[in-house]
Amino acid sequence: MLRTVLSRTPTWAAGVAGGLFTTLQQLGLGLGVALPGGVFHAAASPTTGGPAAGLPHGFAVAVTVQAVLALAFAFLATRVARAGAGGPDMIPTRPEPGSTA
Repeated sequence: MLRTVLSRTPTWAAGVAGGLFTTLQQLGLGLGVALPGGVFHAAASPTTGGPAAGLPHGFAVAVTVQAVLALAFAFLATRVARAGAGGPDMIPTRPEPGSTA
C-alpha cells in the first residue's frame, strides 16, 4: 500500500507524503481499536441476566461490524491498486525554476 501511494506522489513531495501516510496509518490503528471496542461495549450492555449476559451479543455485533468494514476496505484497496497501475508517467512534476511550464 505504501508503495502504491508513494508511486503516485511527486518526488519533491515524497517526504511529506511519507509522513502523512505514517500519521494516518497510526490514526487508523487507534480508531481501529477504539471504534469496535465502543460498538462492543454499547451492544454488550445487558438489560437482564447479570453483568455478563450481553457479552455474546456484543461480540457478535462487533465481529459483524469488523467483517463489513474489512470487506469495504478490501474493495477500496483494489480500486486504489488499479488506479495506481497508471505508472510513473502519470505523476505530476514540479516545474523547474525559470521555466514557462
